[in-house]
Amino acid sequence: MPALAHAARAPLRVLRDRRGVAALELAAAVPALLAALFGIIDVAGYVATANRLQRLAADVANIGSQFDGLRGCMAVSKGNEVGVLFLAAKEIAKPLFFPEPADGAVSVAGGGATTVPAAAGGLIVTSVADKGSGPRIAWQAYAGIAPINSRLGTGTAAVQLPTGFSLRPGDDTLFVEVFFTFQPYLLSGGWTGTGNPTVTAYSSAVFRPRLGALTTLDPC
Repeated sequence: MPALAHAARAPLRVLRDRRGVAALELAAAVPALLAALFGIIDVAGYVATANRLQRLAADVANIGSQFDGLRGCMAVSKGNEVGVLFLAAKEIAKPLFFPEPADGAVSVAGGGATTVPAAAGGLIVTSVADKGSGPRIAWQAYAGIAPINSRLGTGTAAVQLPTGFSLRPGDDTLFVEVFFTFQPYLLSGGWTGTGNPTVTAYSSAVFRPRLGALTTLDPC
């Protein structure tokens, strides 16, 4: 009889024994915890990148606005080439990667599209002027990420200026747009909701030239 009673109580002891349950619950929760952790890291990294791009756009536009003229070449020899802006961007953007400027990456109005070579980051400088027919693109220079195009347009297109910003006939201004391809961690690659594991961050800034019109690029 004692043996039978012991055998009858054995299943009850198994049901009451919760040793190992906590470990199983933790193991089941680990994937969700890791996904949440990587998601937090992704969002923090994206915010930091966006802030850096905002400062980069403003700094490059500020530098460009201090020239009284720019030469339309990327190779820097005299210090007044448009390529100076791209060299400055490369240094300001660190540790983000922006490419070295290359000759042939300048598009004077009507001289081609603004699709640029592949890289992690990209920058487009656009001169916009109102010569009596509304704000239009005077010239563009670009280098970096592909297949991003300027949100201002290409060629001699009319430009829709940002809200609160206007140009009077005879005025011109310098727009700087920066792009950067942000790569989330693999486990949280879908946090954007698009299923695309990369996100392109964008920022722009605009400054009026301080020392004279920048509506044309001088010959190299």
